[in-house]
Amino acid sequence: MDIKAEFKNILIKYGHNVFIQRRTSSVGDGPYNRAEDKYTTTLEKWTTYRTPLRTGATASADGFMKLDDEGMSTNFDMCFYFQPESEIKTSDKVIEDTPHENKRRHIFLVKKAVPYYFGRELIYIAAYCDKILPTDR
Repeated sequence: MDIKAEFKNILIKYGHNVFIQRRTSSVGDGPYNRAEDKYTTTLEKWTTYRTPLRTGATASADGFMKLDDEGMSTNFDMCFYFQPESEIKTSDKVIEDTPHENKRRHIFLVKKAVPYYFGRELIYIAAYCDKILPTDR
């Protein structure tokens, strides 16, 4: 049984399409880390599965709580699960593809990208995101 292939089949069967816009540069440190972000002009299309994250819910079950400093609060709006080939990284943008809906497309900023392994094989990458557009929650 190939777990990586099974995960890809789940994404294709139950997921939806999104576009990834890659960040190309980073300037500065600390609070100025994204002062002059530049993004690619081309978008990559990927199939993903998403899970909304409730405000105030504990995140330890997803395993990323242990990656933060002690005392730092961790809140995200959405979690997207990507194939490892997507190589999604922190500060990339995820744009939902909603061609048949009347609402505007949602744009998310990846705050944390966490790879998940089974043994030594990378199975998927979970991208924990905050919604940046539209600004209404």
